[in-house]
Amino acid sequence: MSRRGPIIVLAISVVVAILLFFFLVLPKMREVSRTEESVEQARAEELSLRAELARLEGIRENSRRIRRQVARFRRAVPPVADLPGVINALQDAADVSDVDFFSVSPGVPVTFPTVAASEIPAEVQVIGGFFQVDEFLFRLETMDRAAKVINISVGPGPDDLPQLQVSMSVEFYTTDPAAGPGTVPQEIEASPSPGATPTPSPTPTESPTEG
Repeated sequence: MSRRGPIIVLAISVVVAILLFFFLVLPKMREVSRTEESVEQARAEELSLRAELARLEGIRENSRRIRRQVARFRRAVPPVADLPGVINALQDAADVSDVDFFSVSPGVPVTFPTVAASEIPAEVQVIGGFFQVDEFLFRLETMDRAAKVINISVGPGPDDLPQLQVSMSVEFYTTDPAAGPGTVPQEIEASPSPGATPTPSPTPTESPTEG
């Protein structure tokens, strides 16, 4: 009986240890495992959210860039013909360039057959010195409103060289497909610069170029 006592105590201890393992340790191990899985899942969700945030920030930045491009396009090719705006921009270019004489004759807007837009032809004439005319051409090229020079002719001005006379056929554009249908814009001639005396000029030498 004395030899069985330690064995029974040992057996009871083992049983208690097993019971403690199954009822206390094992649930804690399972809880730790579930916690680790939750942590890994949270990390994966965090990475996914960071990637989504980066994607959305990219979209926001891209949308800003697109809005800026659209704004520039709307200035270059507005939704209305805005002939007064075209004439004022050309007049400003002539004033800043200090040319001796400037005139613009808008034509009838023409609808494009394949896109919802129209082109507005115009005949532009400037008279002045080389550097003044060059400045005007630069400002025409860099103005907000999109312009395409179809052909250009250059010749001596009324006061002969070095004064130049430049005549151009220029096209402006609008996304209005019915810009001014049935209307014929009147020729608009700007006032010459102070002291200038515009006179009928000789026929210029034709030098057609593609704009």
